[in-house]
Amino acid sequence: MRDLEKLGDAAVAALAAAGVERLLPDATSPYLLIAEHAGNVVPAPWRDLGLAEPYLGTHFAVDIGVDALTRRLSRT
Repeated sequence: MRDLEKLGDAAVAALAAAGVERLLPDATSPYLLIAEHAGNVVPAPWRDLGLAEPYLGTHFAVDIGVDALTRRLSRT
């Protein structure tokens, strides 16, 4: 986390935005679906979150199935 502390607010915001995907930007639904734990990509300053490589594909690092579920719900 020390590397993260060296970054400015703009750099941290850019890293966070890099992990955001808007599925239907022109949708008119009053609902907003957020799947903040849908993938296991970790921005460089956070490295591996202290997890060993085998754990990055497990529920320790990702909510398995949330990506597919969110994509399906967004189309309904």
